Amino acid sequence: MDLPMRGQTEKFVKVQQTSMGAMACGFVFLMANSIGIGIWWLWASKETSPTPAEFNVTTVINATVVSGAEAWSQWYHTQGIIVLVVGLLAGLGVLSQMIINCNPHVQKATLYQNQGRSSEAAAEAEEISAIAKMCMCAHSLLSVAQMCLGCIPTIWGCIGLFMFCFGWGFSGFPSPTEGWNDYSKWFIIISLVALGTTCCACCMMVLCTAMGIGAGAAMDGMSEDEEAGDNFLG
Repeated sequence: MDLPMRGQTEKFVKVQQTSMGAMACGFVFLMANSIGIGIWWLWASKETSPTPAEFNVTTVINATVVSGAEAWSQWYHTQGIIVLVVGLLAGLGVLSQMIINCNPHVQKATLYQNQGRSSEAAAEAEEISAIAKMCMCAHSLLSVAQMCLGCIPTIWGCIGLFMFCFGWGFSGFPSPTEGWNDYSKWFIIISLVALGTTCCACCMMVLCTAMGIGAGAAMDGMSEDEEAGDNFLG
C-alpha cells in the first residue's frame, strides 16, 4: 500500500514543480506592471512639479495655481513610492514562494502533514535545505509586512479622491483646486490604467499557473498510459 501512495506523492511533487515555470511567467507580468505604474506616478509628479520662479507680481497672482500643482506633485510622488515598495514586497513574496515550491522535500512534508502522516512529514522536514528554510522565514516576514502595509495604498488613494472631488488638503500640503485640471487629470488616467493592467496581470498569472498545472497533470497522464501499455505488453 505504501508504494502506490509514494507514487502519488511523486506525481504530486512533479505537477507542482512543472507549474513553477508558468508561475514565473505570471510573476514577470506582475512585477512589470508594478514597476511600470510606479514609474508613471513618479513621472506625473515631475510633470506637475511647479517650476521655481522669482518673487514678483506674476508669482503672487499664480499662487493658487502653483499650490495646486505642488499638492498633486507631492501626492503623485508619494503614490509612486508606495506602489514600488508594495509591488517589490509582493514580488519578493511570490519569488520566495516559488523557491520553496521547487524544493521536493517541502512539497512532500506538506502533503504528508495534510494526510496525517506525521512521522514521514517530520522526516521530510529534516531534509529541507538551509536555503529553503531561509526562504520560508523570509516568506513569513513578507506576508506579515504585506498585511501591515496593504491598507496604505487604499488610504492614500482615498486621500487623492478627496483632493480631486473636494479640493481637500491635509497637513503639510497646500489645498488643490477640485475637479479635472492639468494637475489632477493624471490621478484619474493612471488610476484607471493601473486598475486595468493589474487585473490583466493577475489574470495572466492565474492563467499561466493553471496552464502549468494542467501541463504537469497531462504529463503524468501520459506517463500512466505508457506504464499501463508496458505492463500490458509485458
